[in-house]
Amino acid sequence: MTPLIKKFFSILIFICLCSSYLHPKDNSEFLYKISDKILAKKGNSFEVLWYYKLNNKDWKGQGDLKIFGKNYLYLVLPYMEVLIQKSLISIKYIQENQVILDYFNRTDSSNIFSVLLNEFDDFSIYESKIDNNQLVFSLIPNNEIGFDLLELNADAENYIPKSIRAISGNELEIKVEILSYSDLKKPFLLKDKILQANEIIDLRK
Repeated sequence: MTPLIKKFFSILIFICLCSSYLHPKDNSEFLYKISDKILAKKGNSFEVLWYYKLNNKDWKGQGDLKIFGKNYLYLVLPYMEVLIQKSLISIKYIQENQVILDYFNRTDSSNIFSVLLNEFDDFSIYESKIDNNQLVFSLIPNNEIGFDLLELNADAENYIPKSIRAISGNELEIKVEILSYSDLKKPFLLKDKILQANEIIDLRK
């Protein structure tokens, strides 16, 4: 192989390696498109595998996550249900047969549901690349309150998220894997839904 051909292949390999990383100008645009898919006005229904770790305890379960725009979210897992309707959040603990009502803070960057419904506004892009036809983002918070790191993977062609992982120190980790997705059927039902239980605790009072 002549020196000229070797030089050509060296340059080609370098270009290929560099192209796997997103150009800084494209970062915000791609992240916006991912968020736009999550918060689609017609609504989305995701089949998810939800992992939650707090200190030395962890939970894992498969369930459904429905998101209708920026104001409505309904998560159903074997051990709990979470319903968000604008400024109200309702959490049902299945085993205790208990529902807790509280105000929902959309700007709380330590709440995974606030992060999902707030277009990742409280985070900045630390690193981004394309790997195996997936957009891979590492996000860091804009302030000291909230998760230390968000890892977001999405399909590079349709921008549908594949997984979201939130980490706070060694104590807290939440990982959501998207197993499948479809258009949300009868999204208006989320507006009127009420979680039922034997015990209702309203923290707004």
